[in-house]
Amino acid sequence: MRSCTIVPPEYYVERSADKQIQSIIFDMERPGYVLVARQMGKTNLLLHTKTVLQDSENVYVYIDFTSFDFTTERDCFEEIVNIALDTNEDLFAEERRIISERRAVNSTMSPSKQFTSEIRLLLKKIDKLVFILDEIDALVRCNFSDHIFSQIRSHYFQRLNFPDLYKLTYILSGVIEPKDIIKDPNISPFNIGEKIYLKDFTMPEFEDFVKKIEFDKYLSQQVIERIYYWTNGHPRMTWDVCLAIEKDGNVVNKEDVDRIVNDLYLVSFDHVPIDSIRTQVKNNDALISAVLELSIKRGHSMSMTKEIRNRLYLAGIVDYSDTDVYFKNPIMEKALPYSWLVSLQSSESSYLQRAMECIYVDKNYKEAISILRTMQKNSKEDKSNVLYNLGIAYFRQYQNTESRKCLDKIVVGSSEYYDALYWNASNYEIQGDTTKALEFYDTIIKKCEDESLVVMAKIGKVDLFLNEKRNDKLQESKSLLYGILTQIEERGEDFHQISVINYELALVEERLGNMSAALSSIDQALNFAQPNEKPYLLYKKLRYVEGENEKINVVNMMLDSLMIVKRKPDIEDFDSKLGINQFYLALIFSQIILYYPQYSNQIEDKIKLLYERLEDAYVMISKMLESDKEKEESLKFALLLEGKIDDGSLKFSDEQLLWIFSVLYIRDVDESHSKAVGNRIYDLLKSTNYSGEIPKNITHSLVGIINEATEQHNYGRVNNAIEIFRKFFGSNMDCEIQAYLVFLYFRQANIAYLQSDKEHFYRYGVDYIKMKNLYMENIAPNNINYKPPYNMDEFVNQLYDMGIELNHGLSHYIDLMFGKLEKNLRVVYFNKETNQIEESKYKTVEKKILSGFAEIREVRRNR
Repeated sequence: MRSCTIVPPEYYVERSADKQIQSIIFDMERPGYVLVARQMGKTNLLLHTKTVLQDSENVYVYIDFTSFDFTTERDCFEEIVNIALDTNEDLFAEERRIISERRAVNSTMSPSKQFTSEIRLLLKKIDKLVFILDEIDALVRCNFSDHIFSQIRSHYFQRLNFPDLYKLTYILSGVIEPKDIIKDPNISPFNIGEKIYLKDFTMPEFEDFVKKIEFDKYLSQQVIERIYYWTNGHPRMTWDVCLAIEKDGNVVNKEDVDRIVNDLYLVSFDHVPIDSIRTQVKNNDALISAVLELSIKRGHSMSMTKEIRNRLYLAGIVDYSDTDVYFKNPIMEKALPYSWLVSLQSSESSYLQRAMECIYVDKNYKEAISILRTMQKNSKEDKSNVLYNLGIAYFRQYQNTESRKCLDKIVVGSSEYYDALYWNASNYEIQGDTTKALEFYDTIIKKCEDESLVVMAKIGKVDLFLNEKRNDKLQESKSLLYGILTQIEERGEDFHQISVINYELALVEERLGNMSAALSSIDQALNFAQPNEKPYLLYKKLRYVEGENEKINVVNMMLDSLMIVKRKPDIEDFDSKLGINQFYLALIFSQIILYYPQYSNQIEDKIKLLYERLEDAYVMISKMLESDKEKEESLKFALLLEGKIDDGSLKFSDEQLLWIFSVLYIRDVDESHSKAVGNRIYDLLKSTNYSGEIPKNITHSLVGIINEATEQHNYGRVNNAIEIFRKFFGSNMDCEIQAYLVFLYFRQANIAYLQSDKEHFYRYGVDYIKMKNLYMENIAPNNINYKPPYNMDEFVNQLYDMGIELNHGLSHYIDLMFGKLEKNLRVVYFNKETNQIEESKYKTVEKKILSGFAEIREVRRNR
């Protein structure tokens, strides 16, 4: 043996991960994702896969991202293709020439389109192309990484349009969770990959390794078993311990193995992987707490979240498990002793300080939640400062229910009480409980001594009144806002708030129909606004001014104000009501694209701040318009996108097409066009392999198609549309969708009955009854506003009646088998609705049995 980075082929031992990765490549259906800690042999796994499977018709391209320093998205895509060309020079000689020529003349083509075009050129030459992308966490640190992984993801969804992409697949590897690969929540997550967990050697695999290195020829079984005791099959540790034993040359019993392990790992802790693992733990408070819990409970009743367990796994401390969590092996446990962990624990104030930095500076809300939950878990009492910041972190993650739970626990008298009321009012408003939100704002206004918080509460109250659109409430809003302005001017306080208050006044005047007053208030807001607030205020002003020249002047000012936006803004600026964010930016772009196309070239670069790919940016704008309830403009923009779909100028993914068509379907009043869009949705859903989340609006189009086909007695189309509905919405727990499903399941059973299709009648009927029970028992009662849309008992009786008519001879058959059954006899029967053997009086289940939804197994006459 010798110390080496790449395991020699003669010593390589295949594990379950090898079989899994080969199966993924064989199927070519989805990417594989090797998720494992360092020093576990992942690079050897990837290179072994390449060595075993590659031949002249199947090309495997291995790329280690730690060895590259990309500056742009295009550089990254081009380098991936370059490595494929460089490592297969003879095979791709002609393709290299073509690609080089194209790059020289197609510099304006988007990076993603160029990448796909070059990949498709290579695929013409071979049967299979597999990109093995190692150390992808190095790429995640780039500001354009989302686009790379989104493009990889899209290659699987583009197969419908480009069948040659079925010959392409990816294997990714890193120490970052797939859910964290794509950082922007507006981009679909990288959730299509199949995880590959590279586990330690099992005992048989370890014994295979021992035979390959010929230790079995001169080491006793006791020594071999002791090696496995210490390493538990950890690949790097197993290799290093065996190498140390070979160099020692004097190992005859288990005590000798103990001595070598102690010298190697437990004296100075400077040997891999122990050195890097201790460093990871030392620098991460959440890991310290998790390993402490691991030390104390040793796998029993572990309260840690799956996220923390995965972090332990990726640190190399535990093996992957969905249940109990244990130290990977005795070396790991001894190298991370309890006393050392306790000595590392930061003070509570340091924990809290770091969490607050995550929330208010780094905007890393996930880490803040992890830290604060650990603090909360380790504390014997609920501390208001921890609960408050945890509530804020959840709020900024749009987890409003969790935020409420935290903020509700903060008691009167604590320093955070009124701040908690303010943010909880926002939680309740978002969740539709405006009464509770108003109660909280009024409490702050009446009782809080912090004037700045009182001002914020009054503004919050105005926002509630704006949504009510009642004149008396709007007049009260004006009074509140003018009162605030008077107080600020008298006290000479922060004049920055004046811009927000005047903005609110503009909204109130707009609701009251006083457009000239609204315009005056917006101008006042602009006078006091910060530079990053002016783009959105000018967007609002554009909607108030009249006359083409005045509008053009505002557009020019708005374009000039955008010069300060140099990077992609946050989704929402929680620290500034008017500060530029992705939502405001999208609304601004929509105005220019729809009404001032002559300025489109001036926003070309700025649009890329939303997304590099124009299709992604346009769909985001559409979603923002829809969420802003700008129905007319949302429809106009969707019609614009439909035109670009039809003329081929933009290539949208299936997911994006479904979004655009859903907006058109629900917004367009042109019945013939809406019907045509419904058909496009139907055809797309019927043919796509897309498995992501479908817009809820699609349900309306499918129901429309089903109703229309039913009227035409086109039962084949009805069933096809219902199966599509079941595929995409069958697991959706939204009350409205579940109500649709109950009806559609019944519709399928009804159609089967009309066609005398007994087999499908029972299958659909059982599906219907199960769905009905789920809806009535678990969903409808939890919905405060629920009103039963159907008479469910009547539906079930109809179903049974149809079954009895379809099986008119079943009664005679039962008489022949069991004799004439009295009503009070007890029968044992198989209930097809529950898949259970049950017992009951015959009279209570007679209808179910005669309709075919249950089968008698035994009649108990002696009871």
